[in-house]
Formats: sequence, structure tokens, C-alpha cells
Amino acid sequence: MKILFAASEIFPYAKSGGLADVANALPKALNKEIEVISVMPFYGFMDIANFQKTDIKFDINLGGINYNIELLCKLNKGVLTYFIKAPLLSTTKNLYGDNTAYANNDIRFGIFSKAISHLAETLHVEIVHLNDWHCALSAFWLKDTKIKTIFTIHNLAYQGIFEKHTLGRLGIDEKHFNFQDLEFYGNCNFMKAGIKYSDAITTVSPTYAKEILTPQFGCGLDGFLRFYKDKVSGILNGIDTEIFNPTTDKTIFKNYDKNSLSLK
Repeated sequence: MKILFAASEIFPYAKSGGLADVANALPKALNKEIEVISVMPFYGFMDIANFQKTDIKFDINLGGINYNIELLCKLNKGVLTYFIKAPLLSTTKNLYGDNTAYANNDIRFGIFSKAISHLAETLHVEIVHLNDWHCALSAFWLKDTKIKTIFTIHNLAYQGIFEKHTLGRLGIDEKHFNFQDLEFYGNCNFMKAGIKYSDAITTVSPTYAKEILTPQFGCGLDGFLRFYKDKVSGILNGIDTEIFNPTTDKTIFKNYDKNSLSLK
């Protein structure tokens, strides 16, 4: 089995939060049993000299505009990671920014999502594991292929919400602008694409899987999630015990182990 694991940030290449840690640790753990390849954007703050060029190049079309995609790669701890280098996506110095600072966030991560779907078919993977809204549209573009998709919700509060005209900019038919699809209170919602079109949905814990089905924690998507609740499950996040090891961690005040808990 071959899996393509897609995330907007992967430690140690880029990190703004816990997603990067999971996106590093999980593929490394899974790679002991099956083949896992990771993919993330190549951002403007990265030094291209630290990455290897590949022969993989292709064009994608969004809303009638062609974007040239180039892939770089790097091997770390046995996991091969591809980096999608593209106009707009790779020019910004920060990962995300808000929709005021980065008015092209919809196009940036539309490019990322479309490139993921193209790469998945190029690599002949069987499963694509998508993480959060940044790559959720990949499930939409893979819906008519034989490739299965898993969509993991790390933080439902961030959904990738943009104005209606984003659909046209991405070349998505306006028929998908309805409450059962990508429409969300007059805007379009990338997260809804991951929820609707993925074959399975996971969250970062069994408790969170239950919480997001409620109005209190559903962030406006609880009804939509309840409709698809049969494919929602929670898997508790683990940690990379090589990095988060109190015996060897140099960033804590005092090292300790199970035999010296008094030092904690």
C-alpha cells in the first residue's frame, strides 16, 4: 500500500502549531509498515539550496489560468517529502496570514490542493491523507478517481472560508455553491469539501470526534458533520518519543525518566 500524506506544514521544514508535529511523527511511524510519502508547500522563507530538485513538473489549470508546478524533495528519517513549488504559493514569507494580508489564500491553497490530486495520480498512490482546510479541496478533485481519501480535522475553528467568487477563480462549477456542498452562509468553505468528498474523516481524539457534532464545538458545521457522522471517528494523537523524550530533551530544565520522576 502507498499513501500520500498531505499537510500545509511539516516539522522540521515549517511549523506554526501541533499539525506540523503530527505531520512529521505519523508518516514516520506508518512508514515502518507501509510506504508513506509526504507533501507540503514550498514556502518563500525556505532555502532552495537545502532541497533536491526532481524531474516531476506539470501544469494545473484553475479558472482558466495555468500554473507551473515544480517539485522539490528531501528525505528525513526514512520519509520522502515532496515540496510543491508554484507561483503565489511559494512566494509568501509566512505560512498563512489572514485574508486581508494574503488576499490570495484561496488561490494559494487551491493550487496546493489541485497539485496534490495530480501528484497522487502521478505516483499511483492508493490513499491520500489530507489534513485540515488547506488541502481539503483535494478530496473534491479526487472524487471521480479510484484513489481513496482520508480527511483529518485538527482544528475545526479554521475552515478556509472565502467569498463566493473563489469558486470561479478555482474553476469549480457554481452548481456546488449550495448548503449541501461548498456554500457556507453566503461564502464558500474549503473544509466542507474535505468533509463531504472524503471516504473517511478522523479527528485528533475520540472526544473531539464527539464534540464537533455539537453546536457548542461544531463551529457552525455541526449539522453538516452530523449528516456525515457515520464516516467520522477519533484517533488519539501520539507523540514522537525521539523528540519529546524527557530523558534527552535539552529544552527542559531538568532531565528525568521513570526512575527519577522527582526531578520532573
